[in-house]
Amino acid sequence: MDAAFALEVLDKAPYVTVSFTRPDGTPYGVPLSLAHTDENTFYFHCAMEGEKLDCIAANPMVALPAVWNARLW
Repeated sequence: MDAAFALEVLDKAPYVTVSFTRPDGTPYGVPLSLAHTDENTFYFHCAMEGEKLDCIAANPMVALPAVWNARLW
């Protein structure tokens, strides 16, 4: 799928689990509400210091898994 489809899913998903890498290399994921200005710039609310910012300082790459329109069987 292309970037337009990915942005559509991110826009429709009520929450996105932002997946970070901690400074020690272990994973850290947290469900957040996101806003974006384009396909490369995303915003989320956080404190002025804390684990999310520590992770970004150590490794700025994140993953944005999102679920939209899921069916429960």
